[in-house]
Amino acid sequence: MVRGKWARYRVGLVAASFLFILLLSMTGMGRASSSSLFQNSPATIDASQNGLRLNYQLMVFENLTSISAMKASLVGSNSTQAMKSIEAAMRRLEPSIRLDPSQFRLDVGTALVDSGQSMWAVEENVTAVVDGAASVSSGIVSYDLTFVSMNMSDPLQVNGMEFNNVGRAVLLPSVLSQPSGITSYFADGGGPYSNTVIPGNVTIRFNMLDFSRVPQISQWDGKYQPLAGSSFWTYDTSKLIGGSLYNVTYGLRSPEFVFFKAYTGWYRPVLTLTAPARAWVAGAALSFNVPSLYDVFPPLIIIVGLAVGIVAYVGERRTLRTTPGPARKKKRA
Repeated sequence: MVRGKWARYRVGLVAASFLFILLLSMTGMGRASSSSLFQNSPATIDASQNGLRLNYQLMVFENLTSISAMKASLVGSNSTQAMKSIEAAMRRLEPSIRLDPSQFRLDVGTALVDSGQSMWAVEENVTAVVDGAASVSSGIVSYDLTFVSMNMSDPLQVNGMEFNNVGRAVLLPSVLSQPSGITSYFADGGGPYSNTVIPGNVTIRFNMLDFSRVPQISQWDGKYQPLAGSSFWTYDTSKLIGGSLYNVTYGLRSPEFVFFKAYTGWYRPVLTLTAPARAWVAGAALSFNVPSLYDVFPPLIIIVGLAVGIVAYVGERRTLRTTPGPARKKKRA
C-alpha cells in the first residue's frame, strides 16, 4: 500500500517538475525576449462572389533538432508538383476542386526564433485560389468547404528540407534517440510516458497539411450577424485533445526526478473563414445572397427622388429672386 502511494507521488512529482521547467522555458526567464514564440498559425479562407482564396501561414515551433536557416519561394512552373499534391488531397474530399496555377504560391523557410532555447520555426505559407467549389441557385451562392479538412500525406521537399512530413522526416529522429530510463515524454495532452511508443507514433503521423481533425464549418465559432459588414467563423485547434494539431514534449531528468531542460515540438493553426455580410453555414456549406438589381432599385429611387427635389427647390428659389415685384406708388407732397 505504501509502495503504491509512493509510486503515485513520484508520478505527480515528475509531472509537476516537468511542467515547471516547460513553463520557465516558455516565459523567457533569464534569456532574451521571444515575443514570436509559440504564436498561432493563421489559416484564412476568404469567400466572396468572385471566388475562394486561401492564405495559410503555418508554423511549427520546435527545439528538438538543429537545423539551418533557409528561405525559398515556389511560383509558376516551380510550384506545379506542390500544387498538384495539395489539389489531390482536396479532391479526395471534393472531386470538383481545382487550384488556379496562375494564383498558386508556396513560401517556405526555417528561422531561429529564440537562440537561448534553440527554438526554431518551420514555416510554410500557401496562397491559392480555389475553383469548382461554388454553385449558384436563385440568387444564392453556395460553397462546399469540405476540402478544408484535407489530409495531404505527400512529402514536400524544398532545397533538401521537408515541409509537410515534418514529424517523420525532421522531428522523429530526435524523439527516438533520447536515453531510456531518464527521459519522460508528454504527447497530445497525455503522459508522462517512460518510452517513445506513443510520442513516436504521434510524431510519425504529423504532417503540416493534415487538417483531418478540423470539424466542418458549422462547428466553428461564429454566428449570423445581419447588421455586420462581413461574416466570420473561426476554429482554434487548441480545442482539440492536446491543445494543438501536434504537441510532443520531453525532458531529461536526474534520478531524483529533477528535469534539466524541456524540449518540445508544437503546431497550432487557427482557421478563419470570412464571407460577405449576412452569410450563413450549414454543415460544410457556406451560402450568401448575390446582390441583384432589385436590391439596388429601392435605394436608387430614393436617391433620385431626393436629387430631383433638391434641384427643384434650388431652381424655385432662384426664380423668385430674379422675378421683379410690383412697383410702389410715389406719395404726393
